[in-house]
Amino acid sequence: MKMRTIRWLVLIPALAIGCKSNPFSDRDGSAALVVDDDFLVDVPESDRADIAVARTERSEMRDLVAIAERNVEQGRRQLDVAEEELAAAEAAVRTAEKSLAVAGEDDESVRASEIGDANRRLEGARARKHWARSKVAYQGTHISRLESQTDLARLRLEWSEARVELAKARAVHELDRPEARALSVGEFEARVAEKQVEVAMAEIDAQAWEKKAQVRQHALDDRLAGLSETRERHH
Repeated sequence: MKMRTIRWLVLIPALAIGCKSNPFSDRDGSAALVVDDDFLVDVPESDRADIAVARTERSEMRDLVAIAERNVEQGRRQLDVAEEELAAAEAAVRTAEKSLAVAGEDDESVRASEIGDANRRLEGARARKHWARSKVAYQGTHISRLESQTDLARLRLEWSEARVELAKARAVHELDRPEARALSVGEFEARVAEKQVEVAMAEIDAQAWEKKAQVRQHALDDRLAGLSETRERHH
């Protein structure tokens, strides 16, 4: 019993300071408030329900962050493909322009037919180029949308981390010991409130990028419709 009292007298001041390295600390490098799990040894099992719930939510947030990060990587690969398609479309336009110039130099007996064919090829190549450019623009906006969703997921994870530590702090604070009651739960509550505001702001950013992506998608759909019309005219 004496040794346990000494342990609390030594460790609780460090807990009150609340400074410990955290693998999910803020991206700006500031320290996060953390309650070491060693402090939960004397917390009754009946008082750990809120901690268990908060930890489950934290685990779910970690999974969502991983999914969001994979989506960003996939979006970047799609942008690479779109840029390759644009480069090919621009090359096709240059080829069609050269073909049209050559057709204009042919004998008059074949010039009209060849010029007509060359014009149709050039029109089709330009329509595909416009579509490819719209696709690149869309993919770029799409990546920004995915990145905003990733930022939001990471902030939600940080928020859930703060809620875990708050639940732990409250449980420790309820222990019937003066040194435990001296723990500043308010600091942990303030941390949770701060993270909640950051999440709300990130949600606004994510919603804005969602709308921007929708605008780009509509523009891409219009270009695709124009490309289809051009192809139909040439058949």
